[in-house]
Amino acid sequence: MVTLGEILRWIVYTVTNRYYRVAARVMRRDRLLSGSERKFSALLESAPDAMVIVDAHGHIALVNAQAEKLFGYPREELMGQSVGELIPDRARAQHRQHQKGFMKNASARAMGHDHELRGRRRDGTEFPVEISLSPLETDQGTLVMSAIRDVTERKEAEAHLRHLAEHDTLTGLLNRRCFEEHFAREIALAARYGAEGTLLLLDIDSLKDVNDAQGHSVGDDILKRIARILQTRMRSTDIVARLGGDEFAVLLPHTGAEPAAALTREVLRTIRAGVLVVDSTRVNVSCSAGLAGFGQGALAEDVMIAADVSLYAAKEQGRDRVVVHRPGTGEVAKRQVRASWTQRLREVLDADGLVAYRQPIHDTALGHVTQYELLVRILNEAGQPIAPGNFLPTAERTGMIVQLDRYMIDCALELIADAQAHPGPRGPVGYAVNLSARSLAQPELPQVIARRVEASGIDARLLVFEITESAAIANMEAAAAFAHGLRALGCTFALDDFGAGFASLSHLKHLPLDWLKIDGEYIRDLPRSRTDQVIVRNLARIARDLGLRTTAEFVGDQETLDMVTDYGVGHAQGFYIGRPEPIASTPRSGARSVVGP
Repeated sequence: MVTLGEILRWIVYTVTNRYYRVAARVMRRDRLLSGSERKFSALLESAPDAMVIVDAHGHIALVNAQAEKLFGYPREELMGQSVGELIPDRARAQHRQHQKGFMKNASARAMGHDHELRGRRRDGTEFPVEISLSPLETDQGTLVMSAIRDVTERKEAEAHLRHLAEHDTLTGLLNRRCFEEHFAREIALAARYGAEGTLLLLDIDSLKDVNDAQGHSVGDDILKRIARILQTRMRSTDIVARLGGDEFAVLLPHTGAEPAAALTREVLRTIRAGVLVVDSTRVNVSCSAGLAGFGQGALAEDVMIAADVSLYAAKEQGRDRVVVHRPGTGEVAKRQVRASWTQRLREVLDADGLVAYRQPIHDTALGHVTQYELLVRILNEAGQPIAPGNFLPTAERTGMIVQLDRYMIDCALELIADAQAHPGPRGPVGYAVNLSARSLAQPELPQVIARRVEASGIDARLLVFEITESAAIANMEAAAAFAHGLRALGCTFALDDFGAGFASLSHLKHLPLDWLKIDGEYIRDLPRSRTDQVIVRNLARIARDLGLRTTAEFVGDQETLDMVTDYGVGHAQGFYIGRPEPIASTPRSGARSVVGP
């Protein structure tokens, strides 16, 4: 997959390479026709990069002012010196080999895109560089013209983007996606070498009660405190992550379940001993933990299931304790988890128990809500919505996500029809529906939706389909075909969470999109992060130049709303705009589906 960084590097290389090829031709022409050095020198000095011209023996023949500035040498000191003076000692032998190879087959080329090259300043400090080489034929033989660019800032920006893609913003721990990658590698090592390890799942007891009584800021403080305890009490070789909500995970390589359980009990005691004081009120916190060991032949999903069942057992036994999965109960564990989630989802679908929530989307130009995003929820025994992270992975894995998607499409069609029949003073509002990768792979679904849209008489422009980058990547051709078919009716498509996972701009080229939803990772801390400000401002400009509408997710306060508005982001979504709320009347989730069999 082509990344944003790779696209930018290609653009920079293409432009600068063409510049230097033209410059080389002009230099040759001027020297042959007039013998004048004036234009040669002017071109060299006007180049945006450090220019170093080297003879066939590797000695510096000419440099420009940018090279003086970059390397810290006056040009008089560089003239006649070996170009090796600008290269770290450890790389000089390799450079000499590259130099010989280039002189044998002299042609314009770039270096440093697929591996890191480093330059050395006069004071001995090193920095990453990219180099474009061009041969320069003269009456004195072939010279090598090197355009050298310091890429320190870009490398730092790319590292920051990778950090955002791999870490939880609130706690700084690894996020679920990155943890699962580490876990898969550890399982592969266990399969190959027979090494043992243990997976720990830890859940905060009654965090929802704290959020309701003390506010989410206190809940966030608790999450950050537990993250710090896990980081300090676990070993440097252990991998700690926040999976989402109030759940953490720790991967303990080369550690059996019993030693891991002893360490976990110490961690729980440390958590229990800590007390937060909020407005003179003491807030005590405890956690429950489930552990499962693994070794050769283990499957990642089975280990995760076993740890999850152990965590559930710890809560059932009174919370604030550790339960270890015992070998030989894997099949029992699987049945228990299927009963708690897979079976539960089936029961919800059979009982028409899905519930639609909607979250408002604010038009920054008009100053009011013009659209809602529909969100699927199921309720617990107390009638409270269950966090989607708890049931959506199971729905994806079992294929039941398709039924959830179709239910939400039903809701959107009915709500748009109602909005058109009873328009408010500002006109009917639109509705956005999330589509999974499995739904995008349903070849008959676009035609079924199209027939229903035409039969209902709704304004198709009010119906928006949101797809995530991961869903698009799963089947790019299917996603494009799905979008093309429904856009012909007037429906629009949004790329959700744009920028997450070090996203690729290639989707803007291959998918027929109308909206970009800028990922909340770049919005949450926008007033305080210069990096986020630069990214959001430029994403808004790119979208605007491509004729795409934009929505900023996770807008949490007026200052953030003002900033995204100033940047030209057309829409805003987040708790400051409005929290998800249940819709009073929506279609049943069962057999009455209008877009499914």
